[in-house]
Amino acid sequence: MKKQFLKLLALSVALLGLSAFSAYGKKLPGPTINFKPLNSINVEGVAEIVDATPDGNTILYTNSEKKEIGIIDITDPQLPNIQSGIPVVGEPTSLSITPDGRYALATVWLNKPEEGQDPPDLNSHSALVVIDMQSKSKIGSIDIGFHPDSVKVTEINGRTVSVIAIENEPIILDEEGKVTDDDEPGNPNDFSDPGFIQVVYVDTQNPADSEVIDISLESVLRPEDGFLFVDDPQPEFVDIHGSTAAVSL
Repeated sequence: MKKQFLKLLALSVALLGLSAFSAYGKKLPGPTINFKPLNSINVEGVAEIVDATPDGNTILYTNSEKKEIGIIDITDPQLPNIQSGIPVVGEPTSLSITPDGRYALATVWLNKPEEGQDPPDLNSHSALVVIDMQSKSKIGSIDIGFHPDSVKVTEINGRTVSVIAIENEPIILDEEGKVTDDDEPGNPNDFSDPGFIQVVYVDTQNPADSEVIDISLESVLRPEDGFLFVDDPQPEFVDIHGSTAAVSL
């Protein structure tokens, strides 16, 4: 990892519960902003994660049921225009649009295990899909870890940099070695690998040439700091401010 570009900050909001909110969630003084709904849009499938272009005129959303990235033109919020989605083969888990609005990156889980099946190959990869926002089409993809969750993209020193939470949620096997619907951490029959962070220096013209760097979390998680399951971290959400990435566990 190029240490001058990114620093990692792990925030334990989910694991420390109320104590985390007392440490990190203090309300700061400032102006009150009131939001009000302008419209609602019915879409087919399952809409989950959303991001908007810098001009606020276009939103993208993950649609896991249809295995695509949905696109809606909201230049006029009262007359939203649902456009053709972008197929991504697997289950899209998150997306992020570059600060200049030229590209979008979507994490896609390619080998999601299903209940009753044999356990998956944990060495199989998932994909970071690179999308051209002008043509609304896929440029290419980058091999990433087995089970991605959140992604965030920024630009640092002229380079497109994304940070990905590879969650690797528990895969619990039954007595016959088949996948169950249980995903509670700490189960001795958990087949999954520990989660980690990936930093990707994205080559937007030739995504296959991108540089991918893995960052382990086990070394920074200590039980005495209130972390649970320190040998099995499951990063969920990432965000970036400047050159610092925040990761929730």
